[in-house]
Amino acid sequence: MASMNRTLSLSALLAAALIVFQCGRTAVAEPGASAPAAPEIALSQPGEDGLIVKKNITFRKIGQTLLKGDLYRPAGEAVLPIVIVIHGGGFMFGDKDMEHYTRISREVAAGGYVVFNVNYRLIQNGGVFPESVKDVKCAVRWARANAAQIGGDPSKIGAIGGSAGGYLATMLAATANHPDFEPDCDYGADPSTEINAAVVYFGLTDIRADAPHTASFRMLLPRFLGEKKGGSAESQAAASPVTYAAGAAPLLLLHGTKDTLVEHEQSVALCERAAEAGRVCELHLFEGEEHAFITYPDAPASVESSRLTFEFFGKHLAD
Repeated sequence: MASMNRTLSLSALLAAALIVFQCGRTAVAEPGASAPAAPEIALSQPGEDGLIVKKNITFRKIGQTLLKGDLYRPAGEAVLPIVIVIHGGGFMFGDKDMEHYTRISREVAAGGYVVFNVNYRLIQNGGVFPESVKDVKCAVRWARANAAQIGGDPSKIGAIGGSAGGYLATMLAATANHPDFEPDCDYGADPSTEINAAVVYFGLTDIRADAPHTASFRMLLPRFLGEKKGGSAESQAAASPVTYAAGAAPLLLLHGTKDTLVEHEQSVALCERAAEAGRVCELHLFEGEEHAFITYPDAPASVESSRLTFEFFGKHLAD
């Protein structure tokens, strides 16, 4: 019953977001996107959990919109791999303060990583494709440029994302330095948007019309593409991570077989495409689990996902 209620709640939120979007004014991305000057990052004293936390760091400015992220790291002076955490919410709601993404951020940081948990523009705020992809690429650039200040290793950057955030994490892994997705945020010495690995929870990977989609996401995708009728076959393919799977960094895909928001076949297809190209892709399907199963931290699937995440990053972000 808890699983069913959770799915209904997520579906209702997505439906409500679609109604708000249809009734309200569509925001257009403002010109003049830029990277704020690199700040002096004054890290706080560690809390009771041993973590140093710096909230609401601005990493990108687009017109009057400030995109912010929260930094987490263990106390001490060790130089650690960096992980970008990207929230879900169907591209239309949610932010970095969602409880399960702050929990994941703390958990990963406690395991020996510098974590940057970030916001990106939602559809109604100009986050139509490919703008939200560019937003999270700016987060990668910011982390790389400020690695010395935050005690991070700029050569070891990973990403974690769930649902819509899983889509964005996959795009980070698969489109490194791709000219169609490079943002106009420039932090200086190394503008690379390359990452070393990504962990993707129940992520959307194929936007093409003939891909397996639930009814909720069929309603959403035209809005994400910014085209009333869902766009051309070319634009759908261009927005689909599976198109770029042959060049992807190592991927860990985690998906429930009873997901009624994002079909688990999406993860299967992406992993198959990546494997055919000789890329590293690990797929773990959780029998009977619905969308957003990580909401419950003590559930067996959530505990196992955490273990797999640390194991995977240990292989691809460690020395």
